[in-house]
Amino acid sequence: MLTPSLAAKAAAAGAVTRHRQENARRQRRKRERLEAAGLVQCNVWIPAAAVAELRLLAEILRAYPHLLPGPLRDPVSGKLVSAHKVRVDRC
Repeated sequence: MLTPSLAAKAAAAGAVTRHRQENARRQRRKRERLEAAGLVQCNVWIPAAAVAELRLLAEILRAYPHLLPGPLRDPVSGKLVSAHKVRVDRC
């Protein structure tokens, strides 16, 4: 037989489980909606200084998927650099 304190804990645990299930359903629906729109999730590691610009770029690309990202700017020289001409050592 459950004591009142155990019954309250069990009810609270059930509420937490229901809350998690609702969140999981909401996340699944959002993922399905975005995938149906032709979007893919991409997690990347970038310098902290580039976070704001990359978020803005991602927002623009979501709104206008026909656009392509443009050239990069070298903060040391101030010159524009083509992303296609930069050599990157892949991990």
